[in-house]
Amino acid sequence: MSAQPATIEAVRREPDVFRRSDGVWTIALHGTVLYFRHYRGLALIAQLLRHPGCALHVLELTSAVPGPEHVIGPSPGARRDDPESFDRERLRACEQQRAALIEEREEAAHNNDIGRAALVTAEIERLAGEVREAMALIDQPSGAGSPAERARVTVQKAIGLALRRIALRDTAVGRYFATTVRTGTWCSFTPDPRFPVAWIL
Repeated sequence: MSAQPATIEAVRREPDVFRRSDGVWTIALHGTVLYFRHYRGLALIAQLLRHPGCALHVLELTSAVPGPEHVIGPSPGARRDDPESFDRERLRACEQQRAALIEEREEAAHNNDIGRAALVTAEIERLAGEVREAMALIDQPSGAGSPAERARVTVQKAIGLALRRIALRDTAVGRYFATTVRTGTWCSFTPDPRFPVAWIL
């Protein structure tokens, strides 16, 4: 009796990697492996990969992946009651609570609990209003010199440079990240459902 051909599910796929070790970044995607020296843009992309499907504000990104320009952060000796420091802490707390509520809403939808899902959605919308209010206060005075705008320009340039360098090494890998990574005041990595990836970060 001849052996049955292996199904697609049974074929072991190489792990997908986006990780820095000893100053070298390894990017492995669907069997293609690339190596890069350290760029801040790669670290910013890795931070987005840690939160798939979530929008991260540029101030949070530059705080998590600091650079020499020190775009974000209270000045030395800043007081706990400093308005700018308070609003950033408020923003971070709102985003953490919002992420937890999104998970709760997904669970409610999975259990067909329409009433609970509706209540959670209303709370998510309330938090979104708080986030907008906190960001408006952080951005004052508005314009090119605001912390959020400086961070947006920094992040967009750094990630854009990293994406171009990836594309130069491999067109397919570059296209994958170009279509799944979004930059702006809010940045995100939205996985392509056609190509499931379990990143080793």
